[in-house]
Amino acid sequence: MPSYLGGYTNTETKLDFTGQPQESITYHKRDSNSSVLTTTELFTYTPQGRLLTHTHQVNNNPVEVLVHNTYDALGQLVTKQVGGDETYVQNIGHLQTVDYQYNIRGWLKQINDVEDLTTTNDLFAFKINYDT
Repeated sequence: MPSYLGGYTNTETKLDFTGQPQESITYHKRDSNSSVLTTTELFTYTPQGRLLTHTHQVNNNPVEVLVHNTYDALGQLVTKQVGGDETYVQNIGHLQTVDYQYNIRGWLKQINDVEDLTTTNDLFAFKINYDT
């Protein structure tokens, strides 16, 4: 899509047969004098179609892991590991891990541990109590 400055933004997305994006490449040029900025996003899924990983790369910079999800046997999101380039993730781990807990009915009851934010380095936590 051209802009009034002479630049443009074009996006190409590869979908699988179910319509889920596998790869998305965005070409962005701010104006006619600037260089093209290329952003590549890759997506992987579980066999059930749930998002497993989402990575992001700008030009030739290192690939950043935006999210790596883990699911339980019922398909509920249990852990979301967020951030970090691939080398950092392989050597140290993700920048943040978000843990999800559910009650017997499958309702979300807690994100991270509200009792212990210091040893896990979580940035936030909350607990939900349902009136049943």
